[in-house]
Amino acid sequence: MRRSVVCLLVTGVLVAISAPLAGGQTSGLWAEIRRTEYGIPHILANDWQSLGFGTGYAFAQDNICTIAETYVTVDGERSRFFGPDGSYVQEALGIRVNNLDSDLFFRQIIDSHVIDRMLAEPPPLGPEPAVLQDVQGYAEGYNRYLSDVGGSSGVPDPRCQGQPWVRRSRGSRKPRRRPPEARRRPSTRRAPLGRSPRTGRR
Repeated sequence: MRRSVVCLLVTGVLVAISAPLAGGQTSGLWAEIRRTEYGIPHILANDWQSLGFGTGYAFAQDNICTIAETYVTVDGERSRFFGPDGSYVQEALGIRVNNLDSDLFFRQIIDSHVIDRMLAEPPPLGPEPAVLQDVQGYAEGYNRYLSDVGGSSGVPDPRCQGQPWVRRSRGSRKPRRRPPEARRRPSTRRAPLGRSPRTGRR
């Protein structure tokens, strides 16, 4: 069932976002982000890439610091930004990992091109087209949010505001792990159709 296009009727303000496709094309990605009174986002979209676009935008609104740090981790650049002797908690395994060790692990994966080979495989060995479209849209949504707030200096979360490691996503990437949704306070703000909401329902 295409749960991605099921519109849930919830209490809250409707906001809409749209953006051109990557590469300078003008055909639009479009999604509606509806938040409940408790701040839970529901995404309405007409295709998988737009669904990913709305999801990436909403997730960045709620968790920009978490996702930006995750990109640094999977890019094998923790030592560069946080120091080789630093560490972080790998939540999936519940262990603390040294930054340099983590970088070596992820750089080995990147340099082996194993993920590229997996993505190039046709289904069922490789991902379905809808999955690739969703992931591409997710990266576009994350980038759109970062652009809307004016880059890292405009990020409202003080934990990563102005940090050099809060950067645009380079390509169709999605974090290997996703933390729980952050809840947000209700607001009466709304954005007209065709504009990107800076805050959505907060």
